[in-house]
Amino acid sequence: LVALLLATMAVLPAAAVRANDTRQGIEAYQAGDYEKALKHFVYAQLHTPDKAESLYNVANGYYKTGNFDAAVDHYKKVLETEDKALKHKAEYNLGNAEFRRGDAKAAIEHYKAALALDPDDKMSQENLEFVLKMLEQQQKQQQKSDYQQKDQKDQQQDPKQKQDQQGQSKPDNKADDG
Repeated sequence: LVALLLATMAVLPAAAVRANDTRQGIEAYQAGDYEKALKHFVYAQLHTPDKAESLYNVANGYYKTGNFDAAVDHYKKVLETEDKALKHKAEYNLGNAEFRRGDAKAAIEHYKAALALDPDDKMSQENLEFVLKMLEQQQKQQQKSDYQQKDQKDQQQDPKQKQDQQGQSKPDNKADDG
């Protein structure tokens, strides 16, 4: 009985500490102090490393502090949860984080996955459309740039070709001593 009581006491403070850190993290996050929030979320997550909500909070903290690589790593771990709503949020935020890392194609895949989990999600749909449109514009711009470079190269070669043609039509004034 004493051993059971001691074991229970050992668990309760850890749970209370984790809950306190999570609460303080949320308060700091809502106040815009993302560094402080991240610190509390990480500490809370250390006590429950496999809890998807803790991983999600840490991922959000990393995202808000601009560490998109760490955010992506943590959001991906959240995808292992059975909680469909949390998985949906993680997919959406993965799309945002991948976009911020410059990987538009990965962002598209995550927005599509978020929409597969919640087809009525307007934010995922809007972000998906935005990234698709942006990629289309980039491709058009790249094609235009490629065309302009080719055109410039052709124009640079034209005068040289004219010189070569003019040089071929002029007789060589040197006598062949052969």
